[in-house]
Amino acid sequence: MKKLCFAVCFLSTLVYAGPENYSGKDKEVMQPAPPPCGPYGEHEWDIGIWGTYVFTDNGEFDFNRDNFDRYLGSDDAWGGGIDLKYFFHRYFAVGIEAYGLAVHRAAPSQTPIPVGTNGNPFVPHDEDKAVGAVLGTLTLRYPVGCSRFAPYAFVGGGAIFGGGDVQSFELEGRGNGQDYFEAYRGGDDTEMIGQFGGGLECRITPHIGITTDFSWNVIDGPQNNFGMVRAGVNFAF
Repeated sequence: MKKLCFAVCFLSTLVYAGPENYSGKDKEVMQPAPPPCGPYGEHEWDIGIWGTYVFTDNGEFDFNRDNFDRYLGSDDAWGGGIDLKYFFHRYFAVGIEAYGLAVHRAAPSQTPIPVGTNGNPFVPHDEDKAVGAVLGTLTLRYPVGCSRFAPYAFVGGGAIFGGGDVQSFELEGRGNGQDYFEAYRGGDDTEMIGQFGGGLECRITPHIGITTDFSWNVIDGPQNNFGMVRAGVNFAF
């Protein structure tokens, strides 16, 4: 009898000493979040190279109106630029951009013009100017699902230089049946500039994309604003 009781106790001990069971409520295993899909990532450096066309809000100098552009002094201009951005998040970036514009200013059509108190003839001439700008930028990007497309919006601020010396004429007096004007030419002015706009990027590969966008640029001073259309290539690392 004692041997039988010992065997029963030994078997009972083996049963209760088996592996422990855990319910789902007692222990949860946290799975890591899957990486974002698509070619746009976090902690990404982007370098963009682009060409641009700009058009002024008020156009070139004209005797017949007073609201001509005071900074670029032209209807439009062509140029190019480069920008560097760092996406510390998949959707947000800080950056810097720089661009240059080749500005052609056509001479007023009323030539020659008597200028000064002696009425010496003055012939306005065409001008070619180089205008540049440097801005800091903030970009909001929104990749569309896992696709290659990402619309974006941006704002920026900085300085623009090389323009502002628009040819101007003021009536000084009358004599000998003619109006006499004085011609003024200023120096190259540096002004503050603000920028806001939006566009679309399409990634051909995870590291190369095509960008197109439009922005409106506001320069300190009256009648200086212009629109900018850009298209270029973006390299992501």
